Amino acid sequence: MKSKIFVSLLILSLLISLTDFASKASAIEAPNFPLCTSPQGEVLASYSSGTHGVPGDSTTYLGEDVVFKVNENQVLQCLCTIDGQGIQTNWWQFEALSIDQIETLKSQGWIFVPDGSLWGLKSVPYFAKNAGFACRPPGQPGAGGEVISVGAKGEILGVSLAPTGNIVYILGAFLIGGILILAGVLLRLKTRKHLGIK
Repeated sequence: MKSKIFVSLLILSLLISLTDFASKASAIEAPNFPLCTSPQGEVLASYSSGTHGVPGDSTTYLGEDVVFKVNENQVLQCLCTIDGQGIQTNWWQFEALSIDQIETLKSQGWIFVPDGSLWGLKSVPYFAKNAGFACRPPGQPGAGGEVISVGAKGEILGVSLAPTGNIVYILGAFLIGGILILAGVLLRLKTRKHLGIK
């Protein structure tokens, strides 16, 4: 009886610690960003014309590009092409993240950029997320516009991510299953020995 209680307590403590570890390892909240229609922050760069790129997109665009420093960890890039296509890129400089957190963010439409210096930012890792907005082409009065869509890359505002099917839970399930099988075999052997069955 004592061994059953011990095994039950061991399994319960493993479940609690695994759940706590997994939630800390995977849960992360991406920050909110202002919209390009009403940008905020210090202007880091402004190009009234030229050729520009967008992370995660191999197309080059002609048009106006303005980059704003929202805060120490966030940069907002607003590109308005010559045909009136607006592309907002949210740049998020993050602290150390686990592989699970990085994969979770990628599954939510964030693009992992290992070195921001290739994009004119600090030489540190960033996540980037693109969204579309309507704008007037450079040179036309009243440049700007309203956000009309968020495109295929996801929403503009931040998102709270929950752990969903990550490796920690899968390994935890295998570990707990193995412990339960081992406990069952040990209890059976002990019961057979106690009853005198060989």
